[in-house]
Amino acid sequence: MASPSGSGAPAAVTAKASASASASVVASSGAAPSAPSAAPEGMIRIKGGEFKMGSDDGEADEKPVHTVTVATFDLDATEVTVAAYTACVKSKDCTDPNPGDWSTYYEADPSRPVNYVDLKQAQTFCAKQAKRLPTEEEWEFAARGPEGRMWAWGDTPPVMGDGCWGRLAWLKKEGPCPVGAFPKSDTPDGVHDMSGNLWEWTSSGYSFVYEKPRDASRGLYRGGSWKDLDAKGPKKASVLVERAARRWRNMPTVKGPMVGFRCAKDATGG
Repeated sequence: MASPSGSGAPAAVTAKASASASASVVASSGAAPSAPSAAPEGMIRIKGGEFKMGSDDGEADEKPVHTVTVATFDLDATEVTVAAYTACVKSKDCTDPNPGDWSTYYEADPSRPVNYVDLKQAQTFCAKQAKRLPTEEEWEFAARGPEGRMWAWGDTPPVMGDGCWGRLAWLKKEGPCPVGAFPKSDTPDGVHDMSGNLWEWTSSGYSFVYEKPRDASRGLYRGGSWKDLDAKGPKKASVLVERAARRWRNMPTVKGPMVGFRCAKDATGG
């Protein structure tokens, strides 16, 4: 029987010959296939793909579950630190965060994530780094992956000590943790603190259900914070708040001890 190529040769032989010919062309030209570029320093390359966004088992605003396709992009490995934000303030490109209880900026701890910044301050910082805030879709995809993990690390519920949560101790004033301090809560790609530490601003407006138009006057952040798992215990608050599908909204001008951000960037060169 004739091969699909119409040459009369078996398809396997034709394919082998074609591969050999292609290899000869590469060898004669001295060229080699270009490798995809890596993410910039301090960022993780999130390979694009399709996933089921939302949850039918969560809050009302997590519904309906719907299919989303996300292009490859780069995401900061950690939330923006006090050290990085302070440098931006010193260069007069960024403005001071608000003071308040558990303020990492005014406590001058360079290893912890900066808090008490509003949406505009987060956007300004990212823009000065030639970056941007992630969309809500990008954020959830990075946290859940194409397989749709329930939590950033997988489908096993969180426990005390594995991440930056359960730190609402008014007398101790524990607050946010140094970024990347809990590798057990990392995503498989190596992104730190996507569950706990600080809620993170996204660039997306809020909608009460995904089918409704987005409202740009309502800011949207994701990921939970250091305060979660307080008096309710690990079998209640953890399951509800640390889940990667969980959403939270507020006015874009809100600044608080449990809100920070990380930046994203369009991937280049592969």
